[in-house]
Order: sequence, then C-alpha cells, then structure tokens
Amino acid sequence: MTPEYSSFLRGPSVRPLWNAPFKGLDFAIGKYRASAGERPDTNSSRILLGVWCGGGPVESRDENGHYVPYSKKEGPLNLYPCGKVPGVRRVRDSDFILIEIEPNFIDYIKGEAQLRLKQELPLMLGFHDIVLRRLTLLLADDGNNGFSFGNLFTEHVMHALAIRLLSVGETKPPSSGIPASPGLPPHILKRVIACMRESPANLSLDILASEAGYSRYHFLRMFRSATGVTPHAYSLRLRLERGRILLREGVSAAEAADLCGFSSASHFSKVFRQAFGQSPKEFKRDR
Repeated sequence: MTPEYSSFLRGPSVRPLWNAPFKGLDFAIGKYRASAGERPDTNSSRILLGVWCGGGPVESRDENGHYVPYSKKEGPLNLYPCGKVPGVRRVRDSDFILIEIEPNFIDYIKGEAQLRLKQELPLMLGFHDIVLRRLTLLLADDGNNGFSFGNLFTEHVMHALAIRLLSVGETKPPSSGIPASPGLPPHILKRVIACMRESPANLSLDILASEAGYSRYHFLRMFRSATGVTPHAYSLRLRLERGRILLREGVSAAEAADLCGFSSASHFSKVFRQAFGQSPKEFKRDR
C-alpha cells in the first residue's frame, strides 16, 4: 500500500485485496476492503477517484462536521481533489477500487488538450458517471493483471480517464469548444505504423506521438480520425497478424508471443482466440 493510500484509508481496518503502481503515468490503482467504523478527516496531496463495489450506506462529514448519509450501493464514485478528504462512518464492511493520480498529470492533460474549464476538480461524493466507472474498471482489470495489456493500452485508458475527470462538474460536454480533428497526414501515418511494426514490445503514446510530431492528445484524436481505431487497437491488430504469419512458418506459440510483444504465451493465446475464434494451437493444426 502506498503512503498516500495509507493516509487516506487510516481509521477502521483496511485490507488491500491488491494494489499496483504504474510508474510511467504517475498513478496507482488498487482494490480494498474497509471494515465498518469511523475514519477521520484527512488530507491528500494527490487526486483520488474511488468506485464502490457495494457495502451499504455510508455517512460523510459535511463542512460543519456533521455526518450526512448517502448511498453506497453498487457503482457510485467519489472524487477527491487535492486537499481535505472528509471523514466517513461506514455501517458495514465495503469494497472499493481507488485510483491515486498525481496532480501534474492532470495539469499536463489539461494543457495538452487546451481545455477551457470553468472550475477546478470538485469534491463529489456518491455520483454516477458510466464513462468514468467503465474506464476505472478497465484500469482495475489491467492493474490486477500486472498491466499485462501493455503500456500503450494503459496510457490510452488513463489519458481518456483524465479527460473525463476534467469534464466532471462542467456544464458543457467534454468535446465542446474543441474543433474536430483531421486525420494524420498519410506520410506521417505510414511512419507511425512502421514504428508500431518495428517495436511492438516497447510502444508508448509518447513514442508514437513523438514519431508523428504532435502532442499525445492531438495524436490520439488524429490517429483515430485516420484509422477509425485507437493506437492500441491498431497495434494489437498488427501484432496478431504478425503472429499468424509466424505460426504459419512453424514458430511456436510461445516464440510468437515473445516476438510480437505479448507479456506471455497465455495472454497471446487469449487475445488470438478473441480475434480469430481459435487458439494458436488450433490455428497451427488447421493451417
């Protein structure tokens, strides 16, 4: 458990079910089980986003120090900006996923996307946002598996989550005021795809955006406009196609997984089956 989590979760006994820091993007994610009881006010130097996984009602302190009840059924989120984190009183044990984000990452995304926001991130308790919840669950699945989907996937989801966070509390939709983006010029797109083919295991948004000559934010929008898919989805398609070629040439599934930048043979097999309807072993047998 990170020091920030320890500070935030102090009070009633909290047992980490798992937690995982991601070094490249200044964030960490984990799932925790908190016992019933009272947790006092605390402070956080980071932005915290929690998704509750059930556990019944919770009471949170208001600005006058009084406890105010709110529902904690499946799904609601809590957003804590830097600063004071109100104390809570839990009626029963509860599980939740918690993301810890460095403020400089959010500031970077805000500047890169040139977002014109009316306010800073607000304190929001027990709210619903289906996009934030789905992105958080994607990151949780990724983190619980050791970020095995690859840096490009993790960075893309975290980037999308940051953009969505910055839209919370705003009256306009996230894309309002941002002009439609053209696709990448063909010669730049060709160069980016070549980079994807050459370095499947070491890709990141920073590398691809640098290759294209754009910020990460504008690269993502322009790449998707040009191809109809995200960089991660396009890269995965290229890696799977290369994997099929290698399997046809007699390379083993384990060797193909390594050469195509997958974290393990089992991960390669799982993704291969999802894409083509059969495992690498079955593909080799039927070729």
